[in-house]
Amino acid sequence: MVNLFAKSDKESTGKLSEAEINTMIGNTLGADKLHKAAICGRISEMKRLLGFPPVPVNGLDEHQRTPLHWAVLAGQYEAAKLLLKHSAAIDLQDDERKTALHYAVIADDTKMAKMLIKKKAVINLPDKKGLCPFDYIKSEKMNDIFFKSE
Repeated sequence: MVNLFAKSDKESTGKLSEAEINTMIGNTLGADKLHKAAICGRISEMKRLLGFPPVPVNGLDEHQRTPLHWAVLAGQYEAAKLLLKHSAAIDLQDDERKTALHYAVIADDTKMAKMLIKKKAVINLPDKKGLCPFDYIKSEKMNDIFFKSE
């Protein structure tokens, strides 16, 4: 899997500092605790936040990205799975009109893309450039995921 963020020992353990997280998401005003927990894959924190009273699972940051966008961008499969279990909108588009599936394909994250497609992500939703998720396919394995999903 190719992660869009540079991997570090801290990322793999979910121990990013607040400053590192803010740098990753641009310290956006709308980025809340759920966005940050999704980036780091802090599942127990996410479960707490999604509990009672729940935080908005589809809350947007200044780039119109949801916690699901960020979980996918950070390669956090379990975080993305949990967000979808809590009714995260799978096809919301950010300010570039990219969906979570666009980002999974761009990262060549076949496991993530397969899950999103299985959860009925729209595969032909164009972004600002007019490109659909399948237009970003780089590998044979990703190609197989798309063409076996139809």
